[in-house]
Amino acid sequence: IHVSRGRRLESLTKRVQTVRHGASHQLDGPSRYASSTREQQQLLYWDDGETRSYAAVQTLQNVLVPLIFVFGLVGNSLAAGCFLSESLMNTSCCLYMACKCTADTGFLVTLFVIWLYRVGVGVLNVQGVCQITVFVSYVCGFMSVWLVLAITYENYVRLCRPHLTRTHCTRRVALTVISVITVFAVGFYSFALWTTNVLGGKEGDEEELEPLCMSLIKFKDVIMVMTFIDTVITLVLPSLIIVPLVLASLVALSKSLGRKRRLQDPLLNNNRRSSRNMLEAKVVRFLLTVSLTFLILHTPGHFIRLKQLVEQYILDGEVTFMDVLLQRLFETVYYFDFCCSIVIFLASGSNFRAIFIARYCSRLRCLNRTCVAEEESSIKMGQRTKSSVNEAFDPAPEELCREIDQEIGDQPPT
Repeated sequence: IHVSRGRRLESLTKRVQTVRHGASHQLDGPSRYASSTREQQQLLYWDDGETRSYAAVQTLQNVLVPLIFVFGLVGNSLAAGCFLSESLMNTSCCLYMACKCTADTGFLVTLFVIWLYRVGVGVLNVQGVCQITVFVSYVCGFMSVWLVLAITYENYVRLCRPHLTRTHCTRRVALTVISVITVFAVGFYSFALWTTNVLGGKEGDEEELEPLCMSLIKFKDVIMVMTFIDTVITLVLPSLIIVPLVLASLVALSKSLGRKRRLQDPLLNNNRRSSRNMLEAKVVRFLLTVSLTFLILHTPGHFIRLKQLVEQYILDGEVTFMDVLLQRLFETVYYFDFCCSIVIFLASGSNFRAIFIARYCSRLRCLNRTCVAEEESSIKMGQRTKSSVNEAFDPAPEELCREIDQEIGDQPPT
């Protein structure tokens, strides 16, 4: 129960979510994870073993968050630098990825602000910082998810509908999509700017209270509705789109490979066939990497949060200890999605690796201009193949896309 400005706030008042990265036990809120106000109340009823388990998970979070922040900040910055290099910046896929790296970095900054609060640095409780932190976390998290969806759709078009490539996979379309996603996110999540405030201080004879970044009790219903909508547009809807796109791509590739094995003379074009099969396998690997990373890292946290919201606000039930513990564990898993992109890019794209090494690693080894010239030469090699929208991730070439499309039954343009 928090007393502020001369009146008693209800026990269900939520202290502002430390963003969608799930509040700590000290902060509650409207964001991606269920409120922890009841968690604090239930601490009184947990036995010693449960309390120690919960404290251990919180300690783990406090140790991992700064590591995630540093690794993600460095990795996303390096990846964005590669995607915005001369050899990649004109491809739509790389624009999506550069924007995703930027959004992930913004999310990690807000996560770090929350971590500072947890360790005793109260920058979160400064007027303005409070509202911006919650707002930016919502916007960046939403953008990250929908940019993954955009790149998945581009891969689907390249593999299954190559006749749409010239109209759907262009730099102009990418800039338009990024602008629409950004404008929608800023407009929709603007509620965080006026439903949160820093409350505290002293009034009359009351005891002075420490300022706290909190959601306002009068907007409790608005926050609850927005939380449900946020879950739908950042988990349910993207999942319903991404999963079919990936499955359709995999089915198309599987059918194409099966027909080629039956029809091709095993004594002819062995080298060419082998190289194509390897290229198709790389496309499959990238699609699986993108989709599985999203589903594995996002789904558990969203599921447990949705479960808690239904139990608390619809069924008027109580949160169990296991729900609380799983929530904290899944929060930590959720954080990793915003720092592991560089690992996925390096593992999935040979061209990206080559440009990354030429752009950064070579500079560490080079002490003269000769090495710089070699680096520029390596980057220019990538420019010769930049007609492929997804070159950083080894997409199927246009010829292969046409063949796959013909196998499926569509007629690509001549």
